[in-house]
Amino acid sequence: MNELLHLQDKIEQANSISMLRELHDEILMILKGHPDFLSLNRDVTFSVYKQLSIVHDALMYRVLKLAEIEVELRGIGQRPDAYCWYIMGSGARHEQTVRTDQDNGIIFDCNEGNKESCYQYINELAKIGTSYMNDIGYPFCEGHVMATNPRWQKQLADWERQIKQYVEGHTPDDIRYLLIASDLRAIYGDPRLIVVCKRNLQRLLYSSAMTLKRMGEHCLTPEVPLSFFGYIHAERWGEHAGKLNIKQAIYVPIINCIKFLCAIYHVDKDSTWERAYTLFAKNHLPHALYEDICIALQTALYLRLLYSVKEQSSADYVCLRDLHEQDRALLKEGLKTAKVLQRYVNKLVVNAQYEATNL
Repeated sequence: MNELLHLQDKIEQANSISMLRELHDEILMILKGHPDFLSLNRDVTFSVYKQLSIVHDALMYRVLKLAEIEVELRGIGQRPDAYCWYIMGSGARHEQTVRTDQDNGIIFDCNEGNKESCYQYINELAKIGTSYMNDIGYPFCEGHVMATNPRWQKQLADWERQIKQYVEGHTPDDIRYLLIASDLRAIYGDPRLIVVCKRNLQRLLYSSAMTLKRMGEHCLTPEVPLSFFGYIHAERWGEHAGKLNIKQAIYVPIINCIKFLCAIYHVDKDSTWERAYTLFAKNHLPHALYEDICIALQTALYLRLLYSVKEQSSADYVCLRDLHEQDRALLKEGLKTAKVLQRYVNKLVVNAQYEATNL
C-alpha cells in the first residue's frame, strides 16, 4: 500500500488546516479503495500499521508546525529553551488505526525565573495544537489525556516530581498513570527531553518493588471474556449486543502485561511487537508464548484496522456473527493467549520473581 506513503509529500507541502483535513480523509479512501484490503493478510498487518504510523506522524508534525507559527504570531508567553510535544497510547506504539482520538502532552525545559511565562507559551500551544488536531480528524480525548491537561503539560522538573508521587503513592490511579506514561514518543520539538523523561520513569520504577507489584496486579484486568470451556462472552445488552470489544478483550490485556514485563526486565522499545521480541530474545518470554502473543497481536490489530475502515470509527467492537470461521478461530486463540499471558504475569507477581534495582 505505497499509496499511503505518497501522502507524505503532500502533507509536507500543506499550508492550511483544511488541506491537512483532506489529506487525513484520504487515508480512509486509500484503504477502502485498495483491492486487497478486505482480504488483508495478517502477515502484512504490522507493515500496514508502520505505514499508517508514518502518515499519522507527518500529519501531526505539520499541524504542530502551523500551531507553533500561530502562537508566535499571537506573542503569548515566552518560548522555552526546549520543548517536545509527545504522543502516548497506540500512536506512541505505532499501532494507530485510521480514526483515533488524541493522546498527547508537552514537556519543556527553561530557566526557573522564566517558568511562569514559559507555561503561558506552552499552554497556548497546547490549546491551538489540540484544536487543530481535532479539526483535521483526531478527536479530543474523552479521558482528557491531552497537552491541555496540566497532568500532561509539565516543565521537566515538575514532570519528575509528579512521576515520583505516582510511584510513591501506587494507588490504582497512580498505576494507571504510570502505565499511560510508559508509552512516550516524541513527535515535534526536542526529543532529548523525552529520553530524559523515560529514563527518570524507569529509574523510579526500578527502585520500587511495591509499585512494580501493584503494576503487575493491575495488568490482570480487564478479565478476558473467554469461559473455561472456550465460549466467547460477547456483550449481552445494549447497542453492542452480540459484539466483542476487541480492544478490552485482547489488546489491552496483552499490551499492559508486556508493559509490565518491560518494566521489570528493563526493556525500552516503542511497539508492542518490538517489546515482546526483545523480552523473548532476552529469555524473559518462553518461545511458545512469544509466538502465540505475536499471532494474538496480529489478530487484534488486523480486526481493529479492518473494522475501523468498515465502520469509519475507532471500531473497538466486532460482530462475532460477521467473522469468517478462520478469523473467529484466531480470535478465540487470541483470547486464550491473553489469559495465559495474564497467568504468566500473575505467577511473577505472586512469587515476586523479580527485584527492584537502583539505577
